[in-house]
Amino acid sequence: MQKLKILNTREKRNILDSLKQIYDFNDKLDGVLFLSSKQKLFLLTGGFDVIEKGEERQLRIDKAGLYIGKVMPDGIRLSVEGSQLIGPSAKKNILEISDEQVEPWVKGEDLELNESQQGGYYLVKHKKDFLGCTRIVRGTAQNLISKNRRIKTLNI
Repeated sequence: MQKLKILNTREKRNILDSLKQIYDFNDKLDGVLFLSSKQKLFLLTGGFDVIEKGEERQLRIDKAGLYIGKVMPDGIRLSVEGSQLIGPSAKKNILEISDEQVEPWVKGEDLELNESQQGGYYLVKHKKDFLGCTRIVRGTAQNLISKNRRIKTLNI
């Protein structure tokens, strides 16, 4: 069983600073941020402020809240839900995909990009929907959607 660490104000500020640097996200994340031993970020809103200071060490929580992403050495890789939470307020590193690119993306395929995007993490957006996060390496948008979340057939 992994143990989740409750991030203090300074640690939460570091996460928000990373989100600002990568995605130009300036809003707040209301709630408590947890970090697992595998560097996975979880957000829990409401009702968790009843824990006394120091008691969090005694908690053995496997999962709590919404999985929003993973802290990587080169940035924060957001989950689909994390991209939907942060995307509407993000102002940069947003990769807009066309109608023709949506089906291959949700099926788990990487996308070859015509334009020369800088490398790094980007939010994937189609019209008004945020579909997850990608890492662009040498003109290819790597699909980071886990295999169990990929769609076999898309009915539009």
